[in-house]
Amino acid sequence: MDLCEQVVMFEEGFSPVVYLCPSGADTIGYGHNTDANPLTENDMETLGLDDGQPLTITVQQAKKLLNMDIQRLVLPVAYKVFGADHWQAFGEVRRAALGSMIYQLGETRFKHFTRLISCALRYDWAGAAEAALDSKWARQTPARAKRHAEALRTGNNVWRKYQ
Repeated sequence: MDLCEQVVMFEEGFSPVVYLCPSGADTIGYGHNTDANPLTENDMETLGLDDGQPLTITVQQAKKLLNMDIQRLVLPVAYKVFGADHWQAFGEVRRAALGSMIYQLGETRFKHFTRLISCALRYDWAGAAEAALDSKWARQTPARAKRHAEALRTGNNVWRKYQ
């Protein structure tokens, strides 16, 4: 499991049943938005879920779903926004922070972080951290935003102290 998955698991928490997240979306597992990304028949089969039953998910199924989400939702956005070379050069901790933001916000809302994106592309991590904190996202999830900003600024795994 990579650091981005660990960060998302920490930040989102786990729910075995569908719940309404603060933004009003039906969500399950580690923050999987079933409104924006409904589970397909293939997803249900891959996860071993019975679509004739109320949707419940185990920790193992949720981890698998999270991995699938990162592969098909987060990485394509990261490559599109930053380019594969920059993305790799950012390092694991900064990729985890940015990937977690993409996961939480989705492509459309993440792309509104134009100053953060511009700073990251210049490897101006102090500027990227400042831009992250100067946002509606930071006002709505201040503790999360502070952790992400510190990780961006320093490149240090700030989540390690919570494990």
